[in-house]
Amino acid sequence: MGKASRRKKEKHQETSKLSNAISIMIEPLLSENPTEDEYRKVIPLAAVGWNVAVFPVEERPAKLMEFLKSSDPSMLEEFELELKAAQAGVVSRERPSQLRGMLEAVKYFIERKDELYPNDKRFIVDFDLVPEGQGFRVTISSVNSDSNADKSLH
Repeated sequence: MGKASRRKKEKHQETSKLSNAISIMIEPLLSENPTEDEYRKVIPLAAVGWNVAVFPVEERPAKLMEFLKSSDPSMLEEFELELKAAQAGVVSRERPSQLRGMLEAVKYFIERKDELYPNDKRFIVDFDLVPEGQGFRVTISSVNSDSNADKSLH
């Protein structure tokens, strides 16, 4: 691919609808006929993954911890208990925790964003799910990363 083609592709990625990008990213994790509940569980994780992936790689762990601290306090408590258990060498492989599953999904979305939209530096600031026909349509509000808007992760 030549320089002009790459620039055109990069420009398209940065100006395409973010709702379409998120829909593409979440599709592999949804069932064939996804329910509203499925969407409502996956979209926030995709948004966190997207926002974390906008940051340089070295800043991502800290940004992910910000998300954990600002989310449901019970999730942070579970994370701390799991961390202590892991440090003590007690790791339950029988029952993967909700937090572990959530972190795996966020990691997946970070990788997908890096792979599919590496030059898109918009932050997701809000999202919604709108019933449409037999399914749903994802709507996303975003700001550019160079904006002074609050760049919260959820």
